[in-house]
Amino acid sequence: MVHVGTEKPHATMMAYPSAQLARTGDRAQSPWFHLLNGTWKFHGSLRPSERPVDFYRTDFNDSAWGPMPVPASWQMHGFDVPIYTNIIYPFPQDRSKAPAPPYDFNPVGSYRRQFTVPPTWKGRTVLLHFDGVDSAFYVWVNGHKLGYSEDSRTPAEFNLTPYLKAGSNLLAVEVYRFGDGAYLEDQDMWRMSGIFRDVYLWSTPEQHLRDFQVNTNLDDQYRDATLAIKGTMANASEKPAKVTITAALFDAAGAAYGKPAATTVEIGGKADAAAQIAVPAAAPRKWSAEDPYLYKLLLTVTDASGRVLEVVPQNVGFRRVEIKGGRFLINGQAILVKGVNRHEHSEETAKYVPVESMIKDIRLMKQFNVNAVRTSHYPNSPVWYELCDRYGIYVLDEANIECHHYGNDVRNRLTNDPEWQTAYLDRVERMVERDKNHASVVIWSMGNESGDGPNAAAAYQWTKQRDASRPFHYEGTTSHGGSNADINSFMYPTPERVKRAAAERPDMPLILCEYEHAMGNSSGGLKEYWDIFYSGTNAQGAFVWDWVDQGIRLPIPGEYKSNTSKSTFLAYGGWWEDKTGIRNDNDFNNNGLVSADRVPHPGLYALKYVYRNLHASAVDLADGRIKIKNWFDFTNPKDLAQGTWEVKADGRTIASGKLAPLDIEPRGEKEFTIPLPKLKPAPGVEYWLNVSFTLKQETRWAPLGHEIAWDQFALPVSLPKAERVPSTAKLEVKDGEGEVTVSGKSFAVRFDKQAGLMTRYSYQGVTLLERGPAPDFWRAPTNNDRGAWKSISGRPNLAKAQNIELWREAGPRWVVKNVRVEKVDDATARVMVQADLPVVDAGYGMQYTIHGNGEIDVECRYTPGTGLAMMPRFGTELVVAPGFETFSWYGRGPKETMIDRAFERIGQYKSTVDGEWVEYMRPQENGNKVDVRWVRLTNAAGLGIEATGAAPLNVTARHYTKTDIERAGYTFQMKRHPEVYLNLDDKQMGAGGIDSWSPNAYPMTPYRISANEEHKFSYTLRPIAPAPKQ
Repeated sequence: MVHVGTEKPHATMMAYPSAQLARTGDRAQSPWFHLLNGTWKFHGSLRPSERPVDFYRTDFNDSAWGPMPVPASWQMHGFDVPIYTNIIYPFPQDRSKAPAPPYDFNPVGSYRRQFTVPPTWKGRTVLLHFDGVDSAFYVWVNGHKLGYSEDSRTPAEFNLTPYLKAGSNLLAVEVYRFGDGAYLEDQDMWRMSGIFRDVYLWSTPEQHLRDFQVNTNLDDQYRDATLAIKGTMANASEKPAKVTITAALFDAAGAAYGKPAATTVEIGGKADAAAQIAVPAAAPRKWSAEDPYLYKLLLTVTDASGRVLEVVPQNVGFRRVEIKGGRFLINGQAILVKGVNRHEHSEETAKYVPVESMIKDIRLMKQFNVNAVRTSHYPNSPVWYELCDRYGIYVLDEANIECHHYGNDVRNRLTNDPEWQTAYLDRVERMVERDKNHASVVIWSMGNESGDGPNAAAAYQWTKQRDASRPFHYEGTTSHGGSNADINSFMYPTPERVKRAAAERPDMPLILCEYEHAMGNSSGGLKEYWDIFYSGTNAQGAFVWDWVDQGIRLPIPGEYKSNTSKSTFLAYGGWWEDKTGIRNDNDFNNNGLVSADRVPHPGLYALKYVYRNLHASAVDLADGRIKIKNWFDFTNPKDLAQGTWEVKADGRTIASGKLAPLDIEPRGEKEFTIPLPKLKPAPGVEYWLNVSFTLKQETRWAPLGHEIAWDQFALPVSLPKAERVPSTAKLEVKDGEGEVTVSGKSFAVRFDKQAGLMTRYSYQGVTLLERGPAPDFWRAPTNNDRGAWKSISGRPNLAKAQNIELWREAGPRWVVKNVRVEKVDDATARVMVQADLPVVDAGYGMQYTIHGNGEIDVECRYTPGTGLAMMPRFGTELVVAPGFETFSWYGRGPKETMIDRAFERIGQYKSTVDGEWVEYMRPQENGNKVDVRWVRLTNAAGLGIEATGAAPLNVTARHYTKTDIERAGYTFQMKRHPEVYLNLDDKQMGAGGIDSWSPNAYPMTPYRISANEEHKFSYTLRPIAPAPKQ
């Protein structure tokens, strides 16, 4: 049983009494619409046996009940427990046995509210519409049972006309947290319950357009079209009736487009009748994600006398979707899918997502060059599709089916069980019927991670018969070589596998439904994927997993308030469950490109770069010649974007200008010559050409001047760095038994000979370093590091070559063998430290050359052991004294970069130590900068310390130790240290992110640091004098 007493599914629609009101498209303007959102009476029972069985009766006393907002998840309002789980059901279920809903723990929400029906609705049909209820529910009106429904993500509609009365009416709803439908709702998300989407009444005339479908049939030249409309007229009267349906199109300005067309149908009493209309459309403006142009269709129903019974509006986007020659085409163009997966989530209201939050999501997506969304893994709120139509987003619309608990292979119990076929087909049908008229919906999907079998085949075959205008996707079949889909789809393959899989099935477009698992500090290796997608094969793009962290805002616990100035934090899985002993998957729901409160993570900036649609490349930089490739599918950017250029010398702008108009056909390319100034290079100065493309006018999704793409080039002009002039300032060396002190006129540096470390570095009497460079091979584990390690750590007899954890103690447990002190001359001294790294059976040496002006050259050399796992980092950690908060650098920025995610421009940047902390939901390695030429930490007076790499460095600065970070579940649990922990590294391994749970979570091979070869690097520490007072 999946539904009892519900109406047949139909397209999202609203009826209006006039064309004028219908053209607003605002259902609130219809007098036949009545929203039931608001405060309802609520009672929660933890077990079905404890529920108030007779609560639906009109004489039931609910005066002791509390309030519950609708829409809402009841767990957000004090009843029951949010549960986060990925694969395992949130209730006990033996995989070898048939599903059986739990009874011991199966909370029930009992809802009641009064409503009145406008007197003008008398004689009309009144329908009760639920957009989403999680997960199964019964409904009563005035004590009469209307029915039952499950499938929490598609509408359920009931005809309550026979049971209405004048004045106040009672609506009662009984919601079960787990119905048997919950076995198909095993998505990787918070499991919450309640009436979490809109509830409303709407009224229809006796003769009513019950459902309709619009198809925009473009001809083979993609020029002219026929708007084909198929409708179903319903007659609630016992008498036959004759009605006329007129279809009229209007353009975006409201002007009539073409001629209206009409058809007249006769409907028997209490019967339905089919209606068809064809409207020719000469050269309509085509809809795409780049140009989401919408026409307005008005379907007007009149009776035999010509009286208007209702007007139903529908936005129409003319576009054609097809697969030809193994390519996925929109309007004849093989597009690239630059996608993300999106769970419906609000940090404030969880499963209920306000429209304002949806608009924020879609604007951010467009601003970051995302053109496609997979509704993972269920049909979203109906409003989302209207927004995607309007803003321009391609939608892979996914049915509410996932039973991953039973496996994602051909043995999945439910996908192979005939008793479950009705439920599979019902969920697919309800999605298709609801969303069929949206231009943005370009692909149907059966669901997610439910294996393959007869039920998947039945869903595919039904959908292809019902709607042949869109291809069908289902990774659960194609990843196992199955044929119950039109698109070859995989999850988290390596780039090498993408190439192979595309070549193996050349007749199918390959689109990855999930890739680049964006959990925490991740999103490495994007270039390797997009080199493939841009190469022109049948590999046509992918959807990142996923868009938003599923954090829930809560107040900072009292015992931690002294640790932070913030009043709230974002909780993840386990916050509630751990306290009640409920199994959960902890922080695995933190996979977002944006935080739960929609702050973009650094990985999203990297994605924006690889998803950009204007690519600049060098032709002859000495002559100022560049080439611009237009990767837009339908847009000539000449009216969209302005190209500008600037030349920078070590971060200082010395010339700039505008490019000629960007008159480049879609997928075309064109050379541009930039009038570069004649450069007289200064010794050691780098010259950079920056090219930027910004919006020429405000759009619906971004302001005037918003940058949509950029590129940067090193200009081929340089002079060698000037020879360093040796300092002649004298210094003094005191070589004692346990320590060495080297001092000059304005500085002093002290070494502990036993520890082999610098223990103080001061300038003008102010301590700069509380501890100098210490060998550092470790980083606070990222989510990817944790997942990769978890996947291999349990292996018996784990080899050294796999045991990356050895590097945690390799530096702290070094054994100093020898410290030599040498005064080279009156202005130079040298301290040489030789040590063993017994944890990894390797050697390490450091040499400090100290000059009379206080500058210190630091050289580090690693002598390899054998058969070792990769190093997380090769570098040094320094402890900077408190007070040096201003953080400046010349390197890539301003956002965090990793060696496999280095998509930021090289320039000079200024921030603070705290300002460069990246707030991932779980603390982990963050804030790294790559390709850093120099870095400075200064105090309010301008005094401080600078480090300059002999070659570019990786740099991180923060107020927490790695141990602090590794032990904490949340940032607020860490106590901020006044000193700064500064990493000056040769390199840190990449972020990784092919996935977050297998060895592939580690970075790709080019972005690893081999421990089985020699490494060395060097840099210079220099004190910075305070700026002179004006």
